[in-house]
Amino acid sequence: MARPKRNNADYFSHDAGMRNDPKVKALRNKYGCTGYSVWCMMLEVLTESDFFTRSLDEIEIEILSADFGIDADLFSEIIQYMLRLRLLQTADSGELLSQKLTDRLQPVVDKRRNSSKKGVSVAESTQSKVKESKVNKSKEDKDTPPSPQEVKHLEFCKKYFNRIEKLEEAGIYTIGANVKYDSKAWLDAIRLMESADKIEWDDIMQVAGYYFNIHINEDCHFQAYSLPSFRTKYAEISTRMKKHIIENPQGPVNR
Repeated sequence: MARPKRNNADYFSHDAGMRNDPKVKALRNKYGCTGYSVWCMMLEVLTESDFFTRSLDEIEIEILSADFGIDADLFSEIIQYMLRLRLLQTADSGELLSQKLTDRLQPVVDKRRNSSKKGVSVAESTQSKVKESKVNKSKEDKDTPPSPQEVKHLEFCKKYFNRIEKLEEAGIYTIGANVKYDSKAWLDAIRLMESADKIEWDDIMQVAGYYFNIHINEDCHFQAYSLPSFRTKYAEISTRMKKHIIENPQGPVNR
């Protein structure tokens, strides 16, 4: 009898410096060790949940807060703050997820699924190789559908290109006739930002949103009109965004 398909994992990689992530520092500063404990336990809950997502209705809040050993209202408040920090996100289905955690664990599910198709059992030890398996599928096998990571990158390239088109319509920039959002240069740039530059996906999204926002609302000299140039200027744009957040703590940072 075939084993039931699993869409979760037994454990996740806990980085030694996770407590020093700026967003986690903000959480710790506001809620102390309680906030950090809730964050770590939520990662555990999401890891063991199907597709690494969890619904969070009133009953589930009562269940999880009791499991975590804290007041339900405080638990809800901490969850809302984590959503505000973008440590957690809400899926289109309304369920809670951590995109960073999902990106790390999805290769485990993908490998398990691919091995199952070949009739080979998969040891859970494959999870120790999560960081190394950032979706390096063969480009020669054109019959293989794109991985979730590749689809994510392509969608980001398309969205970035569309926003540049809007700048062109506003007379801010002229796109070259040969520029294509699905070009190798664009896809390599966004892939390398994650794999080589070690930039978190959520941070890439936030900085890109800020970049296009300042084009609309104020003068901008960055001129990152392609993803390769955005990668080159990322640190400078990110620094300006952080300064903007400090100076305008209540102001929005568009995505």
